[in-house]
This record gives sequence, C-alpha cells and structure tokens, in this order.
Amino acid sequence: MIESNRLIISILLLISLHVSSSVFSQTYRSRDIGIFVGTSQYNGDINMTQAYYSPHWTAALYVRKTFNYRYSWRLSATYGELKGFDSDFDSKYQEHREHEFTKTHIYELASLVEFNFFEITPDEKDNNFSPMIIAGAGIFYSDNLPFKEMLCFPLGLGLKYKLAPNLELMAEWTFRKTFTDNLDQLNSDAMGHKRYKQTSFIKTKDWYSLLGVTLLINFRSDIAPCHIYEKKGYEVFTKKRNRKR
Repeated sequence: MIESNRLIISILLLISLHVSSSVFSQTYRSRDIGIFVGTSQYNGDINMTQAYYSPHWTAALYVRKTFNYRYSWRLSATYGELKGFDSDFDSKYQEHREHEFTKTHIYELASLVEFNFFEITPDEKDNNFSPMIIAGAGIFYSDNLPFKEMLCFPLGLGLKYKLAPNLELMAEWTFRKTFTDNLDQLNSDAMGHKRYKQTSFIKTKDWYSLLGVTLLINFRSDIAPCHIYEKKGYEVFTKKRNRKR
C-alpha cells in the first residue's frame, strides 16, 4: 500500500511539473464546460478481483481550461452510487458472511490534469484524436465517513475526439484510490466480529471507479501571440506543417 501511494504521488508531481513548464510556451487556450454520463463501480472486501463490477449510473459536471495542444486542467463535481453483494461470488467465506450494501452515495469534487499523447489543434481535421492520461486529487463525501477518510486520488486513461472546433467528445475510465475501508459498510473496526470471525481486511482500503463519456462545449478560446514572428502561434504552426507536405 505504501508503494502504491508513492507511485500515485510521483505521477502527480511529474504531471504538475510538465504543466508548469508548458505555460511559458502555450499557443492555444480554451475554456470548456462538459457533462459526463457513465457508471460507477466498487472494489473492496466484497469485490477484490473484478474491475467492472455491479455498475450504477453516475453523472458529473466538468469545467475545463486548456493550456495548449497537450495539457488541460479541469474541475469536476460528481455524483455516483456503489453497491455490492457477497452472493455474487463463489467464495465459501463470502457465502458464510452474507454481507451486502445497496446504495453508498458518493459526492465528489476533484481537480484533474489531462495529458494528450497526440496534439489536438482547434481547427485542423488531421489533429482531432488522441489517447490521454488523467490524474489528480479530490475530496468526496459519503455517509458515516470521518473527514480524514474523504481524500481520493483519481488516476486513469481516456480517448479524446474533436468533433468540431467548439465541440469535443471524451471517453475515460478513472480509478479512485481512497483512504477508507467503509464504502462497503464492512469495516471490522466499526462492526466488531461477526460470529467471532474477521469480517473485513483491515489493512486494505476500498476503491471506486468511473467509466463513461463526456461531451464538452468550448465557450471561450483565444490564441496567444507568437512574439518572434508577430503572428499567431497557431498560424506559424500551420505554415510549418504545410511546408513539410
């Protein structure tokens, strides 16, 4: 667990350094608003192996700022629900435990960075698609959780497609590392021991993930000037591409 925490923190630091260094060379900026629709899934003491288990509908609102052709930052507000059943698994231990939870409500506010593996430009049809990586930090609320257990670290992958200069479609799957063992309402510290048996793995924490699509609309964009050529940065970029053809 300590190693996984270090890996997540290292990835976030590297992305933050890249974003800060890219601001000085930015040529295109935009501000977008988007609606995410998809499913939420749970991983924990009930489900320890399946990545896509017991999905439930979820939705989110995104506000995003694009710094250049590769980097974006967004703020997201998300609502989702989680559920799980011991009866879904063949484990004899889970058959004996017979635990289930049907509705764990999740309210999340997160700050996320997007990195495009390929450049996506505002107008050219040749540069309208890219896989991406997503990472960040957030805070979420769920019933009966202490404040210290409400922190989460999202990390995931996605695909981005520019439908039009002001319209973008995005698909993503992001996993949330949490610091609580009670999303499934199966915390052995709180419940004690059922029938003198251990009811959960104390040293493991629960996860949840979001899988879905987002439609983003650009409501404001501008192109920073290129001081060397006294032309817009995007015009210089386009002319260089045309010379190579």
